Amino acid sequence: MYRIVTATLVSLACAASYQAQANEYVLSKVAKPISQSVALTLDPNKDDFFGNTSIKLEVLSATQQLQLNGVAYLPSNIQLAGAKDCSMTSKQLETGIVLFNCAHEITPGQYTLSMDFEAPYNRQSVGLYKTMDGGLPYLFTQFEMSDARRAFPVFDEPEYKIPFQVTITAPKTDKVYSNTPETKNNDCRQYDNPCFC
Repeated sequence: MYRIVTATLVSLACAASYQAQANEYVLSKVAKPISQSVALTLDPNKDDFFGNTSIKLEVLSATQQLQLNGVAYLPSNIQLAGAKDCSMTSKQLETGIVLFNCAHEITPGQYTLSMDFEAPYNRQSVGLYKTMDGGLPYLFTQFEMSDARRAFPVFDEPEYKIPFQVTITAPKTDKVYSNTPETKNNDCRQYDNPCFC
């Protein structure tokens, strides 16, 4: 009887420990996204890229912190607009979660979270990555299974299915391709600016 009780307790302790570790990789459920627009400025001749994003979201319960997924990007100019605006600070965790903190309480309701960000191109064929072929640089994306977070701030979990609009600004000499229809193309002087939804 003692061995059965001990084995059960050890099993329960291991299960609780596993659950706690698994939860540190999952976003809190205080907010959910509604839609997102992302603008990326890309140049394959450089090692870094930059962009900005605007996420329409709904805060479900009062909080001072929002969480998004993110790896290796540096956010700046983080603004939450809604019932009470907030300039936010951020902290990136090793778990692929970024904490966005507000000095005051964020009440439930709809908001827009916007920010600029900068990141290096990935070199391991995930996220937004750069590769060389024949001495020429190329950029590609690989967002499956959870690698969109390597390219821009995002709710990168399977339960969040939202519409995205992506705008790419790239050198005019380069071509930009997408697996979604192009909605418009602003032909600038030295940059091409296609927009995809």
